[in-house]
Amino acid sequence: GVGVVLVAAYVYPFFVLPPAHVVAFTTPAGRRAARAGAAARALAARAHALAPDNPEVADTYGWILVQGGEASRGIELLRRAVARAPESGQIRFHLAAALLGAGQRDEARRLLAEALAAARPFAGRAEAQRLMETLR
Repeated sequence: GVGVVLVAAYVYPFFVLPPAHVVAFTTPAGRRAARAGAAARALAARAHALAPDNPEVADTYGWILVQGGEASRGIELLRRAVARAPESGQIRFHLAAALLGAGQRDEARRLLAEALAAARPFAGRAEAQRLMETLR
């Protein structure tokens, strides 16, 4: 329901940034960010438990898992999210980025091409375009 989407909207911004360098966690701000990341992961897990079929929630949780080093589980959730919301360029972009990180360049390229071919704008489009350029 709406509550799950609101939790996902709160959680997502913590994980759209690239992973922090380990040194950042030695600073007070870095330690606070690490705690926020753990809290965000817990919220996303709870949201996913409440709404496992919601593609936006699966996208958020899957992306958090990928960013946290749990690529296999994250990719699984992102694949489910794409299957439930095939029109979402943002979800396709997240799956493509995760797959690229896992060494699956061909599938990543295909998903990025599909995401970028859609007329509908999405958050991360510019980043998706930059990523696609690295795959050419």
